[in-house]
Amino acid sequence: MKVYIDHNIINLHLKNEFILLRKSNLDWVYSNEHFDEIRRSIYPEKYLTVLKELNATYIELILDRNYRLTGEVSFKSDHCPFELYKIYEDRNKEVDFNDKLFDPFLAWINGGGEPLKLLDFPNVL
Repeated sequence: MKVYIDHNIINLHLKNEFILLRKSNLDWVYSNEHFDEIRRSIYPEKYLTVLKELNATYIELILDRNYRLTGEVSFKSDHCPFELYKIYEDRNKEVDFNDKLFDPFLAWINGGGEPLKLLDFPNVL
């Protein structure tokens, strides 16, 4: 059985508040969403180590030649999370993207933030 691990569960596992076990009937699954979260960490190795220890499987969305979703996925169970994360990092270095770009907007949606930053959002974008 394949079970997608939420990144928050991995955090709880690292704090010993929720223990993930490697079991023969479970196939833990992770994706690029995990790598997005891991990239924000000071110590990405600790998250990658958990995925490796669980023998977790990487799930990847299959896109068509126009980068649209096809509704299919591929599973990579024979790849090390450290190797896949390196590929992810290399690909993200090719594109200049500020993942903090939407923070003022998200803060505003959640009832916080500084209105002046929000007004400047179109210029920043």
